[in-house]
Amino acid sequence: MHTKTYKVSRKAFIGNYFIAMSIMFLLLLLDMSLGVPNIIFFLLMALALYFFLEPEYSMVLYRYTLDDEKVTEARGVFAKRVQIIPWRVASKIEMRQGIFGRIFGYGSIYIGQMADASGIVMKGISNPAKVLQIIEEKISDVKG
Repeated sequence: MHTKTYKVSRKAFIGNYFIAMSIMFLLLLLDMSLGVPNIIFFLLMALALYFFLEPEYSMVLYRYTLDDEKVTEARGVFAKRVQIIPWRVASKIEMRQGIFGRIFGYGSIYIGQMADASGIVMKGISNPAKVLQIIEEKISDVKG
């Protein structure tokens, strides 16, 4: 059995890093020229910290596993939520990639099943076209 695990890519959070660095730069400029009040300083630092840490949390939070029989999404740090879709019931496969995703090589893949409206969204993974091809091959192997 061939198993491959994917997680959210840092590339999917380039916007977060840019915003955090912009806040830090703005804070530095304001503090040097105007002397920012402590409450504003701490609020802006907390906001910048959120934009830096949210990608790290997402990379720990989401795990996607592809094997010969199914796709599995494991979500959670302390409490786990696991969703499994066997390849034989996967009916809709869709890759989503915005302009930044195309430039930096990340995107999301939606895998839906016939009987249920819900599905698995593999968010912000690297090389989504390659992963989509792997998924299509696994489905065709199972369905014949």
